[in-house]
Amino acid sequence: MRGGAWGLLVALMAAWAPFQSAHAHDSIEIRDLEAIRAAGVLRVGADPSSGAPYIFQAPNVSVWEGFEADIARALGRQLRVPVAFVSVPWRELRQAVVEGRVDLACNALEIKPVEGILYSKPYYVASQSILVAKGVQGIYGVKDLSKRSVAVTTGSVAAAIVSRLKPPAMAVRSVDTTGPLNALLEKKVDAAVLESAMARAWLKRNTRDFHVIGRPLLPSPYGIAVRSSSGDLLQVIDQAIGIMKKNGEHEQILKKHHLWDILQGPGVPMAPASGPLPSIPPS
Repeated sequence: MRGGAWGLLVALMAAWAPFQSAHAHDSIEIRDLEAIRAAGVLRVGADPSSGAPYIFQAPNVSVWEGFEADIARALGRQLRVPVAFVSVPWRELRQAVVEGRVDLACNALEIKPVEGILYSKPYYVASQSILVAKGVQGIYGVKDLSKRSVAVTTGSVAAAIVSRLKPPAMAVRSVDTTGPLNALLEKKVDAAVLESAMARAWLKRNTRDFHVIGRPLLPSPYGIAVRSSSGDLLQVIDQAIGIMKKNGEHEQILKKHHLWDILQGPGVPMAPASGPLPSIPPS
C-alpha cells in the first residue's frame, strides 16, 4: 500500500473510532430512581453460578433462588417496582453497575472503596466459620486449630487464617469450596474453615453429625452496589433495608436460609473471633 493511501486509511479509522465509541455508549441506559419507576422494573445484577445460599439459578430452571434473591425481591416490594435479575459474572458486577447495564448489584459484594460505586447499609455480615464433627474434643476456637489438620479452599480468607497460625496447622487445600467439606465428611481432617454462609447451607444436610464451633471469624459486611451518581436510589435502598430490619422481614429471610447469627440484625456489634487472630493483609 502506498504511503498516501495508508495515511488516508489511518485518518479514516481515527475519525470512525469516536463514532463507534459514542454509538456503543448510547446503547447503555443510565437510570436514576425516577427512571426506574417510570420503566417499571428494577434491574438487579447477579452471578447465577454463585451457588447456595447466595443467589443462583437451579439447573434448567429460570427461577433465581438464595437469600440474596429474597433480599432483592423484598427491596423491590419496598420500592414498589418488580425485580428483573440480570446475569453478570461476579467479577464484572461493579463494572456493570458503573456502565448502567444494571441498576444495582446484590451478590456477595464486600463494602470496600471502588471508583464509581456507593454501597447501601449492610444487609448481611459475612464471616468465616470452623466446622467439626460432633464429638471432636479440643477444638473450641481458632487457636485450637494449631497442629491440627484443617481443610480450606486455596486462596480463600480461610486459607489465610490457617496459614498464619502459630504453631502452624496442617492445611489440606482444595481448589473449590466443596473440597474442604468432602474432606470433613471423609474424616480426612479434624476441621474445615470456610465462609459461614456456605458452612450453614451445608449443615442443613449434615446437622446430625457436624456443627459450627467458636465465634464467626473476620466479619465483613456486604452491601448493595449502586452508581456513585445514584444518590436518590441509594437513599431509598437504605430506607428500605431499615424498614426490612425493623419489621422483621430481614431476620425472617436470613433465618429461612439458616444464616441468622450474632453478627446480623440492627445495632448488633461486630463480634471478635474467639481467641487472638493472626494478622491478615488487606486484599
